[in-house]
Amino acid sequence: MIQKMPSTTEKTKILIVDDEHDIANSLKKGLESRGYAIDVFIDPQEALENYKVGKYDLCIFDIRMPNMNGFQLYVEIKKLDRNVKICFCTAHESEYHEEFHKAFPELDEKYFISKPATLTQLVTRIEKELENGSSGQHY
Repeated sequence: MIQKMPSTTEKTKILIVDDEHDIANSLKKGLESRGYAIDVFIDPQEALENYKVGKYDLCIFDIRMPNMNGFQLYVEIKKLDRNVKICFCTAHESEYHEEFHKAFPELDEKYFISKPATLTQLVTRIEKELENGSSGQHY
């Protein structure tokens, strides 16, 4: 199947927040090479302060970050923009299931993207999230 690259005016916009510079920059480069428009923040508080409602089609948050974890950032972003889709990206998925279910009982594990993931796996996951009309829209 040949995947059409979006034109400049219709690029999918993704916000990535990950406190690890190398991971954040690798994700940015890889996803931009696949035609996505990517904004990256290393500091979750800075991401929140610069967030623009309606700008992003999808947000990908690391969970384990200093000062504000990915779950806390999720709550704050959803207060601003209830319609944005959000996934959590972590190498420690099993550690967070209980915390995730206590904080967000209405959501399920499909909101997790496991690290490390290949670019192809990540793109497949992003496309699945974007196709799912209700994903991440409830808090």
